[in-house]
Amino acid sequence: MIKNVLHLTALYSTVVFSANADAQSSVIPDVIAAMVSSHPKYTPKPCLEGMEITLLPVAPVQSTIQATMSDYVRIAGSAKGVDATSTFTAKSSLREWRHGASSGSVNAVDDPFARALAAEGRMLPSTTSVYIAGDTKSALAVWHVAENQYYRALFRPESRTWKLQRVELIEGAAFDAAISRYCNVPGDVEKYQAQLAQKQSRQP
Repeated sequence: MIKNVLHLTALYSTVVFSANADAQSSVIPDVIAAMVSSHPKYTPKPCLEGMEITLLPVAPVQSTIQATMSDYVRIAGSAKGVDATSTFTAKSSLREWRHGASSGSVNAVDDPFARALAAEGRMLPSTTSVYIAGDTKSALAVWHVAENQYYRALFRPESRTWKLQRVELIEGAAFDAAISRYCNVPGDVEKYQAQLAQKQSRQP
């Protein structure tokens, strides 16, 4: 099992984003099943225990989420209170938009980061970091858009692309742009490790 998973990781993962990643964007969620069907199915425990499991190639996913986020920034930068739902998941109950501690509606986005980029004639920069969940059902990405200003966005595969599920506008020099490894949802590895440590501390 471990040998097969490691073989799959070697075949389909990369930590270097190709300069021509756009040309690879045809690798989209509807081929996930084809990739996984000939290999062992994903199970969470090995991932939670520390095994790096990547069932999708990083570069084309990164290219697709860059395009989706760029569409969001283009829309959000056009005016205050615009509707950006076209870039978000069709599942309305999952949509989230936050600026710091405040939440807002994706139907009426008030995004000063995007408006500043538009006013300065700048495009969304490339991602600072990207991580695909072990179960391939989400991807988390961070963009450093200006001094002490960051986007952190969660994506889900949907309708032959990757759609936004959550967008966060984060300000502050103390923000850590690195993305912690996760398996199903962000933070699950840390939660599992904490629970394991607590369980072990009770053992005689």
